[in-house]
Amino acid sequence: MNKRIMFEPALGVETVVRPAVSGDRTTRVTFKAAILLTEWSQLQRSLGVQCVLELWTNVSAREGEMGWRAIPFEESTSNVADAMDDEKKKFHVSTEVACPTRPGAPPVRFGYTFRVRGSKMTWLGNERNNGAIVVDSKPFWDNSARKGKVVGVMHPNGKWRAWCHSPNEIPRMVEPIGTDLPLLVAQTILFVPCAPTVARLPMLLFHSSKAPIQ
Repeated sequence: MNKRIMFEPALGVETVVRPAVSGDRTTRVTFKAAILLTEWSQLQRSLGVQCVLELWTNVSAREGEMGWRAIPFEESTSNVADAMDDEKKKFHVSTEVACPTRPGAPPVRFGYTFRVRGSKMTWLGNERNNGAIVVDSKPFWDNSARKGKVVGVMHPNGKWRAWCHSPNEIPRMVEPIGTDLPLLVAQTILFVPCAPTVARLPMLLFHSSKAPIQ
């Protein structure tokens, strides 16, 4: 049955998340699921029309708590017309996850799997292919590293694009940007995620009225 439902993040994968900025005690992670309408109808006939897709996880918003619990998925809606989406039923669930608060603390690892609760409980994975959410203590934007001309340090996840602009110049876009940031010199720089991510991440805008930023 687990092949019928597409999950993001999937089972059997490790996803690293981090606080958005220094001092954040939690970050929000979002799980998504999609299944063809015909497959969902078959599932309801098998497990009952009231069957519920659930996230089973020990993710917690309180540091040190590791108890497992079920969180039901909610049906997703979209205002964008898409013929392919009309053929699928989509779900999502979001939850807060505690971030390590001690500077330099090792990452915290949480587990998750999925199940369908209906006339019987149907697990979509097992202990050997559970997924993992790994919470790094380094924030995406670390302003505690401010020193001299350095205003902070970025620890990016995934791919980002940057918009750069300086007086008397045409704005230019640089993408994709990964963990190795290129040298960018401009008086205004905007960092934007290239694609939606599992964890909430900010956009970053830097502006200098005098010397260029680099």
